Amino acid sequence: MRKWHRWLSIPALIFLIVVSISGLILQVQGFLNEDEEKTEQLENQKSKILLSSALNYSGTVEAAQKILISKTGDVVIKKIEIEFRQDPSVVSVYTDEKIPKIFQIDAKSGQIISEKLDNSDKFWIKLHSGELYGDFGRSTGIFSGLALLFFSISGFWIYFQMYKRRPKQGPLWKRIFW
Repeated sequence: MRKWHRWLSIPALIFLIVVSISGLILQVQGFLNEDEEKTEQLENQKSKILLSSALNYSGTVEAAQKILISKTGDVVIKKIEIEFRQDPSVVSVYTDEKIPKIFQIDAKSGQIISEKLDNSDKFWIKLHSGELYGDFGRSTGIFSGLALLFFSISGFWIYFQMYKRRPKQGPLWKRIFW
């Protein structure tokens, strides 16, 4: 088991380092993100909109469309989201231009609340998920996850085998970390 653990860990180390560093960077960015607190608050809120009244918001999308066309021209749209948990409800329009943007529009008044750059296609997210390299990257991500699982189990097994052969006398720290 030690030979497998030792020799397979060398090539897997590269992938695990990339995944761990990119994951760490994403966590730090998320922690420092100013919108994180607002997102956490929204997760705990419940919508007050019923399905029967949600269809009344289709006119809001049309109003938002007219405002955006007058402001930006006829841009390519990636997606439109309606968030009912906020008060007022917000329509988010994601453009798919050279510099992608997110327009947040008040669903009741149809006025633009904010306009910001769309950072959802960030380099670190694509690197961490493996999508930066297409199917090969995703396969590598799966391999990295399986490697981490294998090395965790085999490392524990190696430790357990060594633990059974440890010295039985001496201070506790020497019995655990011999």
